[in-house]
Amino acid sequence: MEQAARNCTGRFFYAPGFLIFASPFPIRMILTDTHTHLYLPGFDHDRDEAVARALAAGVEKMIMPNIDSSSFPSMMNLARLYPGVCIPMIGLHPTSVKKDYGRELDFIVSATGTTNIAAVGETGIDLYWDTST
Repeated sequence: MEQAARNCTGRFFYAPGFLIFASPFPIRMILTDTHTHLYLPGFDHDRDEAVARALAAGVEKMIMPNIDSSSFPSMMNLARLYPGVCIPMIGLHPTSVKKDYGRELDFIVSATGTTNIAAVGETGIDLYWDTST
C-alpha cells in the first residue's frame, strides 16, 4: 500500500498488478433488486413489510418485471405507492405466451406509450421451466 501511495499521479494509483481510480467526487453504491414480483398476490399479506425490510437493508431500487396484462394493474399500483423505489417494466413472460399472444403484445405496445415504464422485461426463452430447447 505504501508503494501504491508513492506511485500516485493525479487521480490514479498504481500498484503491482493493480490500477485504482480515485474519483474526485464521492462515490456511493446504490443497491438495486433487479428482479422482484412484489406485486403478486403471494405478497398481499406482507408487501409493505417486505418493501420496508428491503429499504432498511439498504436496497434503494426494486425493478419489477411485468408478467402479462393481468399482472400489470397491481404492478403499476405498487409503483405508484413507492415512486422512485418500485420501478415497473413491461413485458410478456415466456410461460404466458398463449394463443392470445397477439393481444398481449398489443397491450405491451399500448402500455409503453401511456405509462411510466422504465424498461422491457420479462422476455426471452424460459429455460427454467421448459428445458426442451
